[in-house]
Amino acid sequence: MFNESLITLYSALLFLSGCFSQPEVSRYDKITDSYCACTARLIALNQQAAKGQKEGVSQEIFQKNLQEIQDEYINVRDCSASIIAQFGALHEADYPEVEKRLTAKCPELAQQRDLLQEMLGE
Repeated sequence: MFNESLITLYSALLFLSGCFSQPEVSRYDKITDSYCACTARLIALNQQAAKGQKEGVSQEIFQKNLQEIQDEYINVRDCSASIIAQFGALHEADYPEVEKRLTAKCPELAQQRDLLQEMLGE
């Protein structure tokens, strides 16, 4: 009787611990989080340059912004290479899942499949 009570208690604790555990983060979520982090500065620089172009910045400032974007692009390439090394390159079937997560996490990237393919594709 003591053993049956102990087994029942142990089973109940196992069941309850399963109820409170966090779901495992998927590969797609990890890729999305990493990609958003890698590209955040590049996106901000692109938005800043677009705003400056609308406002009519000087040629000197435009060239400075362009150089910053080019430098950051190299950083994003390096960062993306580490994502591929860790999680593997994206295949055609992966894009819809990653794009769905990008829409929620960093929407400015969700519509840029060409950049996504360039940075994380095979």
